[in-house]
Amino acid sequence: MTKKSLIIIAFLLACVCIFACCAKESFRFDALQVLDMPGELISNGGVSVSYKGYTYFINGDVGKYDVENTFGKVKYGAICRIKTEYILDDTFVDLDIGSNEYNTKTKDKVEILAPKAYFNNNTATNSLNGLFIFSDRLYYTTPSTTTDKNGAVQNTFLDIMSVKLDGTDTKRMYTVNSNTYELMLSLKEDKVYASYVNENKLYCINLFDSKPLAKEVTDNVSAYKYDVNNGKIALTLNVIEKKENQSTEITLKYNTLNIFTPGDDKVTLVMTGKRADGQDVSYDVIMVLQQINNNHIYFAVTNDAHGRDGNYRIGTNQADVQFSTVTSASNSTFKKISTQNLLESGIIYNDGQNEYIIFYNASEKYIQLFNIANGAKSNLLYTTNAPTFVGTNNGKLFYTATNLYYVTLTAGEQDSGIMLSTKTNAVTWAGFDIYNDYVLYLATTDKSDVYLSYAKIISEGEDTQQTFIGIYVEAEDE
Repeated sequence: MTKKSLIIIAFLLACVCIFACCAKESFRFDALQVLDMPGELISNGGVSVSYKGYTYFINGDVGKYDVENTFGKVKYGAICRIKTEYILDDTFVDLDIGSNEYNTKTKDKVEILAPKAYFNNNTATNSLNGLFIFSDRLYYTTPSTTTDKNGAVQNTFLDIMSVKLDGTDTKRMYTVNSNTYELMLSLKEDKVYASYVNENKLYCINLFDSKPLAKEVTDNVSAYKYDVNNGKIALTLNVIEKKENQSTEITLKYNTLNIFTPGDDKVTLVMTGKRADGQDVSYDVIMVLQQINNNHIYFAVTNDAHGRDGNYRIGTNQADVQFSTVTSASNSTFKKISTQNLLESGIIYNDGQNEYIIFYNASEKYIQLFNIANGAKSNLLYTTNAPTFVGTNNGKLFYTATNLYYVTLTAGEQDSGIMLSTKTNAVTWAGFDIYNDYVLYLATTDKSDVYLSYAKIISEGEDTQQTFIGIYVEAEDE
């Protein structure tokens, strides 16, 4: 073989390697049939989301980022859909997932929409993790299949993906350089944004930009809470003072309360804890951010030198309010709720007319209802085990105390909660999706794998109905 021939062969081999390394993952997918059915958007951001007659869900928990994640090869952990009527008519009840009977009776009822593995390693705020539908597209996160300059797969990063509701037109919208960020997806004026805080800085990404970038919105973030339903972020910011002619910086004795709507250019100052003119520095206040709910920001003041400890709220639409001077008379959205810090582990509940805090009174061993308007407390349930509140719906409080229960919020004191399931939530990154007639969440099967669990919301005296929904995948095929 001549030297020239060897050079040509080496060149061709190099080309093959280059093309192989540069080959892109194909997102081709045959369209699923989409029937024109009614159905409002429910549980956006959950492990399941219901919309227009279909329920979309995550088919199991892969539990790690280094999994097979080539588009088209994934079943376990993939994004699936089912007609919601199959959940309502008990199609899956009394069937053992993975059994021959299960596979026969449920064949073609569950379909894969996006054959990629869902993953998110954020366990701090599980209401942010899951599936989102905006403008008839579904959004989810998955271990990145992009590569660095050396060809190594960057699977510790997250790809934000979107897909049409018929399974076509899958797009990688953006690759985030971590899988642990508390990442909120939200919609504003037909554009979808991804927002997160990293190293005390708030970033926002317009996923619809031709070349999306993570833009810094503000720094000195000390705490933040997300309102997924309304696409807003409440933040407290430290106030930093630079000493003239010195290289030192001092964090002052007060902070500010702010609101940010992804899509805006900057945060809006809602309230400052700075003392009023003529007051000494002891009147400065550090506001402890607790929740954002129903267009209000809830915060606490603790260890105050002037007896102002307690829970407070202020409207998200307010601007440049001063804590030291504001009163309920001067600002109708502002209120001192309680001298106790009830929201440390409590949740807000609104029945359309009245607003309450549901909390566990550890000293009295009662789940209690606190009326924000008049300060009245009422007992709901005596329990020596501190419950974990997982949500409210249709006048019911859902909670876990090993098992899943609910109590009726309008029924006064009750002897016991109504048990819905003995299957516990199997993942730390997601919670419970509460619908009108049932609860969906990820639980462990008798075979020790994890799938979508269904628990019917029953009345007192009825037997529990628990089952699993999904496309079963044998362990060796996962």
